[in-house]
Amino acid sequence: MNKLTDTFLKLVRIDSPSGSEANVREFIISFLVKLGIDCSNIDQEGNLTVTIPGNSEHILFTAHMDTVEPGRGIKPCIKNDVIVSGGNTILGADNKVTIAALLVTLEKLIRVKNRHALEIIFTVREETDNGLNNYYFKNLKAKKAFIFDAEGNVGSLIIKAPYIDDFEVEIRGKQTHCSTPEKGKNALLKLFEIGCEINLGRISNDTLFNIGLIHGGTATNTVPDKIILKGDIRSFDKGEFLGGKDGFNKILDKIESKNGYNAKVDWIKYSDGYEHKKNSRYVKRLIEVYRMLGITLRHTSAQSGSDANIINSKGIKAYCLSYGAWNAHTTREYIAIDQLFKLQQIVEKIILKY
Repeated sequence: MNKLTDTFLKLVRIDSPSGSEANVREFIISFLVKLGIDCSNIDQEGNLTVTIPGNSEHILFTAHMDTVEPGRGIKPCIKNDVIVSGGNTILGADNKVTIAALLVTLEKLIRVKNRHALEIIFTVREETDNGLNNYYFKNLKAKKAFIFDAEGNVGSLIIKAPYIDDFEVEIRGKQTHCSTPEKGKNALLKLFEIGCEINLGRISNDTLFNIGLIHGGTATNTVPDKIILKGDIRSFDKGEFLGGKDGFNKILDKIESKNGYNAKVDWIKYSDGYEHKKNSRYVKRLIEVYRMLGITLRHTSAQSGSDANIINSKGIKAYCLSYGAWNAHTTREYIAIDQLFKLQQIVEKIILKY
């Protein structure tokens, strides 16, 4: 089997849901140490930073090691030159195709005499609270970065990405037996009130609001005194983003003012939004690099975030590009083998020609 495909298949067989990336990190370290690359730079969050010295301006790459659930016990298989999972789990192409492409490219180029200077961060918890939020970026020398973490065939560049915050709400009432409901304060009723006032889904062309997790209650015969909601807000428009958060806070304040109930919300910053200029010299150069491989680079926007959001907010021009896979975060996730090879070629070409 080809080294690139084999490396990818080995990676997806390693369980690494967000927060449990250690075994993938050890695989990467084992692979790179054999090439003589120092892998001792691991921060408190678990991010692994690899530096390749060279005689050019530094370029930064990142790839996240974590996956979403269901991501345990993945059994990849190849059907008609397409890699899929067994059907009960995700495949984990997001983002292990990028890890595989980076590792194999480093193996090919590490002995090149005119070596190009690289910085690579293999990141943790990108799918949840983003492990790069506390990263010490001042140690990096690169002024531009490339992140292959956008769904779709190789050849798309995310020009615009949203501001994103997660939130957790706790609605509190008073517990009692269901035979004496008048003695309690049913937190579920307050959830219904919130539901009547909140717009869920697409609020506008720029803004989305979602509650993805709901938990509460202790028994079928008990009035629930606590309901927990978790979700996120995301928007291309910073004004709408801040306004949406403020509006949600005000709705919860109404609950606080009602006797016997309270509602607390914690906002968890995920990332700032960004927008690149289509005619910037960095983007034009990227278009030229893709053209060398006969690929037309398309501009698009994404309502999802990535490590690129964090890196752009730190003053480094970070470009999020498609990595070749489809149906991310589902059990129908797949990648055609030819897309995996195109991704590796792009990584190599960026290093050599950008």
